[in-house]
Amino acid sequence: MSQENKTQTWVSEFILLGLSGDWGTQVSLFVLFLTMYLVTIVGNFLILLLIRLDSRLHTPMYFFLSVLSLVDLCYTNSIAPQLLAHLLTVRKSIPFHSCVLQLYASLALGGSEFFLLGAMAYDRYVAVCHPLHYTVIMHGGLCLGLAAGCLVAGFTNSLMETVMTFRLPLCHNMINHFACETLAVLRLACVDISFNMVMVSVSGFLVIMLPCSLVLFSYGRIVAAILHIRSAQGRSKAFRTCASHLTVVSMCFGATIFTYMGPRSASSMEEEKLVALFYAVVAPMLNPLIYSLRNKEVMAALQKVLGKCRDKHGPHASLYILPSVSAVVISRVHLQLALGSYVQKVLGEPACATSGTSVVLEPTTHLPSSPAVSSEAAGRANPGISSMEVGNQTRVTLFILVGFPGSWGMRAAAFVMFLGAYVLTVAENMTIILLVQQNQLLHKPMYFFLAHLSFLETWYISVTVPKLLFSFWSASNSISFTHCMIQLYFFIALMCTECVLLAAMAYDWYVAICRPLRYPTIMSHGLCCHLALASWAIGFGISLAKIYFISRLCFCGPNVINHFFCDISPLLKLSCTDMSVAELVDFVLALVIFLSPLSVTVLSYGCILATVLRMPAGKQKAFSTCASHLMVVTIFYSATIFMYARPRAIHALDSNKIISIFYAIVTPALNPFIYCLRNREVKEALKKLIYR
Repeated sequence: MSQENKTQTWVSEFILLGLSGDWGTQVSLFVLFLTMYLVTIVGNFLILLLIRLDSRLHTPMYFFLSVLSLVDLCYTNSIAPQLLAHLLTVRKSIPFHSCVLQLYASLALGGSEFFLLGAMAYDRYVAVCHPLHYTVIMHGGLCLGLAAGCLVAGFTNSLMETVMTFRLPLCHNMINHFACETLAVLRLACVDISFNMVMVSVSGFLVIMLPCSLVLFSYGRIVAAILHIRSAQGRSKAFRTCASHLTVVSMCFGATIFTYMGPRSASSMEEEKLVALFYAVVAPMLNPLIYSLRNKEVMAALQKVLGKCRDKHGPHASLYILPSVSAVVISRVHLQLALGSYVQKVLGEPACATSGTSVVLEPTTHLPSSPAVSSEAAGRANPGISSMEVGNQTRVTLFILVGFPGSWGMRAAAFVMFLGAYVLTVAENMTIILLVQQNQLLHKPMYFFLAHLSFLETWYISVTVPKLLFSFWSASNSISFTHCMIQLYFFIALMCTECVLLAAMAYDWYVAICRPLRYPTIMSHGLCCHLALASWAIGFGISLAKIYFISRLCFCGPNVINHFFCDISPLLKLSCTDMSVAELVDFVLALVIFLSPLSVTVLSYGCILATVLRMPAGKQKAFSTCASHLMVVTIFYSATIFMYARPRAIHALDSNKIISIFYAIVTPALNPFIYCLRNREVKEALKKLIYR
């Protein structure tokens, strides 16, 4: 297959074939889909508005409904405006960047909706099977955690699938679909896509079957509980409560399983487009009607809002609303038309786009046999290479990680040292999480954030060290482009999350020392959950933006990364195209994610210092309490700012590898010792757990 398709063209835009070529049919479809789009926007917007305004709807069930409505709004806006615009245009093109964003957003929001439906099923299970404990189990923190987990799972899965899809070489740009959809884009590839099709099936299986299993389990328990209800009226009410959710689940899961869980040939594309229309346009429109607007409590809230509008504007109050909604929708369509052109002007053509053709070959570069790697092997490609010159070079699909070359004895010693550090770090942080979870005395905001930090450190060190340990015994320490991007994404995401989390912990100390009487009120469980979730969301969002620009660069060779993992600076040095935009974005986001939390930390400790100095007694205790966190902050920010808060190329790569070891391996191992295991309450909890 690869021999037959050595020559391929890099595309800068795609042509969407759409639903029909007949003008009369397109006009009819435009009117139909515009009406459905309006109904979707108005219906879901009303759900959000009613839940926000009516305090009786401030329950877990309606909280999840509001999140579902928000996801549906975003989901339909990722596809419908583009579809409407193309129905009235002759040339149905979409820029490469817009196609990537559309596929990523639709996959992310679709995946999030599946997980959200699973969470809603669990909520119904608790409400029906454990009604007396419902308010205790489904508290605000758990609801926020479930909603955030659904979004994180959906967006993470979408990132991996989108990267794998658009890294394939494409032979042409005609997409037989009305939107950028995974299977339709994969069919444009010039190479064997069997691996990608397997990954699509695996991803679909996980995203669909995991929530589906939770739904089936929950409703199995619900049915068993309902059958034990003696009252016929009670059974009928319970079944009615669950019927709406079951209908939505059946629609969403059925259509998506039909499309993604059984990849088929191009002969069934018309079928696939019809099914895609159902879950992309019809399902978001029906969800409010099925799930909410036929609900007695929601209808009562709607009547209450309309009554207030009538009192204010008279009997025709609804006429004040519809023109505004229509104007917003029409403006949204025009915005979608202009967005692709604007992004293309700002970002330019894709880095690997050429007017000619290029050859895609897998490089055969291997590690040199000498202990040290020559500067030529790890040196930087010329950034001034033009697009035509790039077209005549090989495109790298595999990187070689230099790691720590040396004699066998040195590599064995390094392996033992890093393995010991890894095992120690995981054991320490898992111990912290276990102690905080098991001991009631540690159920405080301080230890809540510490548990998040320990979980983050465990994940953080697991991103790089297992690959490093494997490299000590591997003859060729290679890593694919996709895996390199995934490793870099999680490494940056977790680092950025830790920055924000350390700032949240500094604010917690500020409230504890400067506002001790109001501490329980200010640092409520809800606020702690919001701060923790914001830390994770900001970290993963910043990382996504960085990875997007880095992954657009073209790497033509050499492919040797003088590092032990995929890091930003060594990767940028290998780019053979202009990397000024990616470098600038990386620099600006590094300053934002480091300096903003650092400012909060400095401000918090400035207030703490001023308060402690005014204390007549207890200064030493207050200072010793804050010393651990200050030490962790100093170590983390010193090493990280030195490495990342600068846009220039880094020349002393060997010294940078040593610094990377410090913040990627040593710091996660030291943090539990510095911050927790020297803490009296943690020591007592550990002794209690050991001697239990």
